[in-house]
Amino acid sequence: MSNITFFKDNFLGINPIEFKNLKLSFIGEIYNHKELNDILNENSPYDYYLKGELLLKLIDYFQERFNNFLIAIENVISLLNGDFAFSVTDGENLAISRDYLGSIILFYGLVNDENGVKEYIFSQNRKDIWKLGIEEETLKPGTIFYNGKIMPIENPIWNFTDENVLNNIDNTNNYIDNINNTNNNFYKENLKKLLFDGVLRRIEGVKHVGLIFSGGVDSTIIAKILKNLSNIHDFKLTLYTIGTKNSQDLEFSKKVANDLNLDLKYQIIDEIAIKNDLEDVLITMEKANIVKIGVGLAIHFATKLAQNDGVHVVLTGQGADELFGGYHRNLEIFKEGYDNLSKAIRFDIENMHHVNLERDVAIATNNNVQLRSPFLDKNFIEFALNVPGEYKVKSSDDNLRKHILREIAIDLDIPEYVVYRPKKAAQYGSGIHKLLSKKIIPIFNWKRFLDDFKKNQLN
Repeated sequence: MSNITFFKDNFLGINPIEFKNLKLSFIGEIYNHKELNDILNENSPYDYYLKGELLLKLIDYFQERFNNFLIAIENVISLLNGDFAFSVTDGENLAISRDYLGSIILFYGLVNDENGVKEYIFSQNRKDIWKLGIEEETLKPGTIFYNGKIMPIENPIWNFTDENVLNNIDNTNNYIDNINNTNNNFYKENLKKLLFDGVLRRIEGVKHVGLIFSGGVDSTIIAKILKNLSNIHDFKLTLYTIGTKNSQDLEFSKKVANDLNLDLKYQIIDEIAIKNDLEDVLITMEKANIVKIGVGLAIHFATKLAQNDGVHVVLTGQGADELFGGYHRNLEIFKEGYDNLSKAIRFDIENMHHVNLERDVAIATNNNVQLRSPFLDKNFIEFALNVPGEYKVKSSDDNLRKHILREIAIDLDIPEYVVYRPKKAAQYGSGIHKLLSKKIIPIFNWKRFLDDFKKNQLN
């Protein structure tokens, strides 16, 4: 099935479904389908086909309410908690959009057909667009492609404010405690609850759940939540770790898995393994730098382990560093005050689609694995963005950062050697960056390889 979509054709090769005057093609997951069914006063079963049907009926519901197709689309997107992209038409108008974070890859380009008529094309990879002799554009999260124009959506998730959070606390059951008790414990307990909810939403109906595991605090929190949930829900959990011999991630992961009685599978990565798979990973990534290659290889080897296990849904700790100031660069930003730290965190969330998600999702998908990230649950993000900075970063020489997450780890009885382990990026903790720099890059010109690959596609 082709992954390319002309403006007049089915979206991403997906057969559309119809309801009244609406025709919709949908790809991805909707995690809050039960709440959305409540809006429609329905109790439909939830399977691959009916995800689109639910979305279609919601659009119809709001179109009848507002008598405006675009406003209906905007309202539906604001309600969706998931990883998705879709195309919908009412016969006169066409709207194409994706989730706020860009968890489903979506590129587009503009070409002239044989009659000189301009047509837009959409694809989940750049290669399909390059083959038509044109450069790709990204449909940015927080926008709608509407009748050939890019329309911004009001109040995207990275603009969610304290006032929004407090209103939700006051009017819904999403949060616990009360709005007059906004102290450290208030934020910690709500984060914990929302994270449990985010994990549970992402494993619904999954019998064998995988987790990319580094032995760091983020992935260990997800591992411990999954272990706790496995005592109530019927699923198998397997952790997947990769690293060079004696690398930090490998050693930590084995110790943590043993201490917490978790099932761990790991692979020792060496020069031969990287040489064998590097070109395929680069072709999947399509664009890269040395840091992205290191992370990409780590994702590749971990999801390949899951694929070999027959595991197709794999959770990650992605998003924790962005939301809680985990990156070392935040220490310089901290010197300019908490307001600037908050702006930097929101900037990181707004730009996750091209910094991390495009790479990770493309590589996992190539291994027939679907990545799901509980830290990127819509409800969790909305709340976490408004946790005060002093609960995230303490000072300009704070080598730990993410303090409120580490307190959650303590509450979950995670060992202190994990709780207080400083952040180590995947490419460094796995040892892959060192191996790349010393053994691979000196003898392999990856930039020329990617340039030649792109030129061949464009021609």
